[in-house]
Amino acid sequence: MIRMALVWDYVFARYPNMFPVPPVNPFRAIKLKHGKGTTKHASRAEAYALHRALLAAGEPHLAAVPLISFEWHQRPENVLAGHLTWTDYRPTEGPNTVRVLHHKTGEEVFLPLVAKTGEPLFPELTGYLDTLERLGVPIVLMQPKPLGEQIPGPAKPFLLRTARTRVRRAAKKAGLPDWLTLAACRHGGLTELGDAELTEQGVMALSGHQTPEAARLYMKRTEAQREAGLLKRRAWVQAITVDGHPAEQEVDKSRNRAPAGE
Repeated sequence: MIRMALVWDYVFARYPNMFPVPPVNPFRAIKLKHGKGTTKHASRAEAYALHRALLAAGEPHLAAVPLISFEWHQRPENVLAGHLTWTDYRPTEGPNTVRVLHHKTGEEVFLPLVAKTGEPLFPELTGYLDTLERLGVPIVLMQPKPLGEQIPGPAKPFLLRTARTRVRRAAKKAGLPDWLTLAACRHGGLTELGDAELTEQGVMALSGHQTPEAARLYMKRTEAQREAGLLKRRAWVQAITVDGHPAEQEVDKSRNRAPAGE
């Protein structure tokens, strides 16, 4: 239905006299039902395994995308389209920062690459990018293959379908699961923020989401989060017990009933 609406608009723009007046696109009024399936989230180990699989497949630039999506939470399609450039990475005015543009929302996020203590915050990713060949202004580009002795043309951004095909092929060869995609790496990086017990404000500051509701869609509930919550609960329980028995609460300090004088 989405494609039919686009085709209707395309044809109407070229043959307006062939359409009734007013020219209402009937496919625009159709309400679509979407599935409730969600993208699985990759663990750190799985995202880096996909990175290594792409390296083994001879795709050094495409191999940067799982790491960028996992660590910096940029949408894979934005990285592949060239929205992350070398001028964004370690610019002259901020050699220890990276500018991440979330093209869907227009949000700019400036991430520090080094903490004030001097500790690198993304040592694996920055270490890889610092050695990656620069084929053009965008960080991730597809190098065309030379034909015989002919000099290859300029490097171009990946088409999304081309990138997906190559990722799937590399993952399959490495024995990685079918669901392990570039999108799964981004979801995994956002879920890791939840595992690290960041507040919603902290997550939004890193991810570029404009609302807590949007950020929550990407942070999956995990066993690590449950364990962290239960450990905090257990610490609270132990703090209010004496010799293994619940401590007596004063009436006016009870959180479940009003003071006796009221």
